[in-house]
Amino acid sequence: MEKADRIVITRRGEFADLDETELVAFAEAIEKLIGAKYKIEVVKVEPGSIRITIKLHPDDAERFRGAARRGLLDQLDIIDAKDVAGPGEMRREELIAPDEPGEVPARRSSADKIKGDE
Repeated sequence: MEKADRIVITRRGEFADLDETELVAFAEAIEKLIGAKYKIEVVKVEPGSIRITIKLHPDDAERFRGAARRGLLDQLDIIDAKDVAGPGEMRREELIAPDEPGEVPARRSSADKIKGDE
């Protein structure tokens, strides 16, 4: 993939229960949910609340953002998602945000807007 966007996803679940098979299935579930035209790659997994960084084609990243705006990511136990800047980029955008600091994000509807750059 020539150019790719990166999104950090926070997912419900236990880090210890996560294996490569589950990560592949998770990426495939995202691809199916957003109607991805390209393969989504898991590039990093962090413990705590499960934080998974995915790399995806810019067109599919837009589809992912649309799914976030419509509240569809809850189907995959995704509770947070943030655009992260790649090398040489300045963008960092919160796709799903808690209503109050420290609060678990509420399900978003199509009327909700993505927060602006921080």
